[in-house]
Amino acid sequence: TKAAVEAAFFQWGLPHKARFDNGYPFAYTGDRLLPTALILWLVSLGVEVVFNRPYSPQQNGSVECTQRISSRWANPGACTNAAQLQYALDQVTHEHISVLRQRKNGDQTRIEQFPELACNTRRYDPKMVDPDKVRQYLLQFRWQRKVFANGRISIFGHTWTVGTKFKNQQTSISLD
Repeated sequence: TKAAVEAAFFQWGLPHKARFDNGYPFAYTGDRLLPTALILWLVSLGVEVVFNRPYSPQQNGSVECTQRISSRWANPGACTNAAQLQYALDQVTHEHISVLRQRKNGDQTRIEQFPELACNTRRYDPKMVDPDKVRQYLLQFRWQRKVFANGRISIFGHTWTVGTKFKNQQTSISLD
């Protein structure tokens, strides 16, 4: 998934903001407040991460609709390999951006309405990762965990000992 996102960044540039649903690989299904490595990578690049409310695809309705239309237009079932599918998706992208006119936007194409789409103003560089942006992002969270009977808690796929005197109690975890 990171490679696909990176390829899009090289082609189109970095977005200012990215909106996600609540499924993996963008969010853990068990605890969506735990950021995935992919989300932390996006944050490190300076991309603002926004999550839809759970079970609310209408919050991103235009994207959901565009995906459905793009899938019909690209017709992935007719493609015999990945190269054909990529070509079909590239054609659909061209149609959406440069050909399809929208009445609600003065009968303009997207490229006419947003000429910056053609100039990739936020160029992507893999070296632009900033660990301080990740630290600042993580500072805003406070995670609740129940201490197991053996005095341990689990977070981010790791188990930590906090002591049996805290067994069955709630604890709060934050970046210090």
